[in-house]
Amino acid sequence: MLEVKLEIVDNGIIKTVKDNNYNSAGQSREFRKVYETENDKEGSYTNTMKLFYEISDDLGIDMGNKFDNKVLDFRVSWGSHYEPNFTEVKNAIKEHSEELRYLRGLEKAMKNNRIADEIIKDQKNKI
Repeated sequence: MLEVKLEIVDNGIIKTVKDNNYNSAGQSREFRKVYETENDKEGSYTNTMKLFYEISDDLGIDMGNKFDNKVLDFRVSWGSHYEPNFTEVKNAIKEHSEELRYLRGLEKAMKNNRIADEIIKDQKNKI
C-alpha cells in the first residue's frame, strides 16, 4: 500500500511517501521531499506545480499525455482582478501570437491534406 503524507513547515511542504510493498518484494520504503513554496510566487510557482504533478503521479491520477486531445495542466495566469503593466501585456500578446501562428499553420496543413484527399478521390472515381 502507498501512503502519501503532507506536512506544512515554515518554508513550504514536506511530502512523505511510504510504500510497504516496494518493488513488489514486500519491502518497506519511505521517501521524503521538501518543496520550498515560501517565495515560490516570484519563481512562477515552479515548486508548487512540481508538488502537484508529483502528488498526482504518486496517487496514479491520469492527467493525460502529449498524444491525448485533452490533458490536465497546471498553469500560472493573471488573477481575475489583476491589472497587468504594459510589458506584461506585450509579453502576453507575443505568447498568444506564437500560439495563433502555430494553430494557423495546423489549419493550413489540414486544408491542404483535405484538398489532396479530394483530388485523389476524384482521380480514383474517373478510373
